[in-house]
Amino acid sequence: MAKSFRRALSIGNFLSVLLFAIPVHVQAQGDKVIQTPHNLSVTGSGEIKAIEEREVCVFCHLPHNSVISVPLWSHQVPEGPFVTYSSSTLSNLPETPGATSRLCLGCHDGTVALGNIVGERISLQGVDAVGAIPLGASNLSSDLSDDHPVSIVLDPTIPELIWPVPPARVDNEGKVQCSSCHDAHNNQYDNFLLSPDPEALCLCCHQKNNWPNATHGPTGAAGNGCHDCHAEHTANIPERLLNDDEEYLCFGCHEGTVASDIKADFETKPYVHPVSLIAGVHDPAERPYEIRQTPPWLPEISSTAVRHAECVDCHDPHSASATQPFAGTWGIDNEGNFVDQVTHEYEICFKCHGDSENKPATAQNLVDIFHVSNPSFHPLEVAGNNVNVPSLLFPYNVGSIITCGDCHGSSDVDGPDGPHGSDYWFILKKNYTLLDDVAESYFEYELCYGCHDRGSILNDESFDKHKKHIEGERSPCWTCHSAHGSMTNTHLIEFDPTVVTASSSGRLEFLDEGDETGSCYLTCHGADHNPENY
Repeated sequence: MAKSFRRALSIGNFLSVLLFAIPVHVQAQGDKVIQTPHNLSVTGSGEIKAIEEREVCVFCHLPHNSVISVPLWSHQVPEGPFVTYSSSTLSNLPETPGATSRLCLGCHDGTVALGNIVGERISLQGVDAVGAIPLGASNLSSDLSDDHPVSIVLDPTIPELIWPVPPARVDNEGKVQCSSCHDAHNNQYDNFLLSPDPEALCLCCHQKNNWPNATHGPTGAAGNGCHDCHAEHTANIPERLLNDDEEYLCFGCHEGTVASDIKADFETKPYVHPVSLIAGVHDPAERPYEIRQTPPWLPEISSTAVRHAECVDCHDPHSASATQPFAGTWGIDNEGNFVDQVTHEYEICFKCHGDSENKPATAQNLVDIFHVSNPSFHPLEVAGNNVNVPSLLFPYNVGSIITCGDCHGSSDVDGPDGPHGSDYWFILKKNYTLLDDVAESYFEYELCYGCHDRGSILNDESFDKHKKHIEGERSPCWTCHSAHGSMTNTHLIEFDPTVVTASSSGRLEFLDEGDETGSCYLTCHGADHNPENY
């Protein structure tokens, strides 16, 4: 090993000479680092340490001829290039790691031998073939795309960011660096963190809306707060530093042990929102075209765009709670307009089931179908137009408002809330047959009979031909009624075109003549109604 000036006046002797001139807090730092993995001298307790070198500070600092004058840096600084973190929701882009973070990367990017200091190379054990830090958690590599960004300006005007609260800190240029979370001389809290509580350290800069009230925060559903979902270094999913991809991140807890078993509904039910079928399409930055002029857009404006559904389309994991599952989530209101925070469940559904151009050919625009100007609709937004509905079961009445979740959700009685998966088509909670020529039973129309009394329907209390159609003709509710609404008829009348065709005069319509009377022009089951009066 080459003999440098430090052999003539070793750092140990140098410090001894100046001992009384050094502030007490600097001496304390030296005492602390001796007990940490950053003590790479032969006296160190870690797996990586010098074979002969006894001086502790020399691996980073020299009193003379330093690489960087402040902080008297001795170690070779990596040249890069570095791949920096990026995401579609990042307002400020990080720069190539600056001087302070690059000092840390001199060891932790795995490209420079740990013993490479000014004028010589110290031999160490526990290193790789070129003397660098071995592969593992401490080797971040020069690809920093899966690490918390450094050399990035912290702008407290950006939503959900604040100026750091101690012990977190930024450098004198207002940038986040390795030292914002770590103290290289002090390992009292493990991983050289500035706080004994890693979650509290995150919250020194990140102030997520409604986080104190969210089910996931501040301690987290699994007890680890932010780290239940995120990793600040070497994240499995780089963008947004996630531990797992899309729904699988959620399934880590929502599989029946830590939280309700939503995973089972998605993976075992035949009718589901397709969270596991489409991957890599959802983007948290997606908004309507009117809000942002560049992709990603939702509702989709292209008929060829890939449809997708992910957990975070409906739920904000930083805000949602058992009583407010849609807190923090944006949506589309009953006029088709963007709302930053949903206040009604249907505003979540209208994101995909409204104006999107890539809906299936048979799908309706539910913003239009449920619009309050229509002649009839199930009372999703306001009370319905029909003031005479004798079949309604308690507690429902003509002034009641219902939700999408009253009809759509798990088919299991004790299943999780929400339209995740069901044994019945359209992710319905109960059976609702659409098939013609099926014998009437409570089960066949259990969805309808949950609100409408079966006895009242079959006793013709609201329509004097219900029993004839349902029992006699074995026609399902679907043949004559829309479950959502009608833009043309009262009483949710919309004929199923696969069963009902035009009358002999070429007309296919229902005429509401008031006071429970009307006329139908149609052909059904071979019978020509031209018209049939009721």
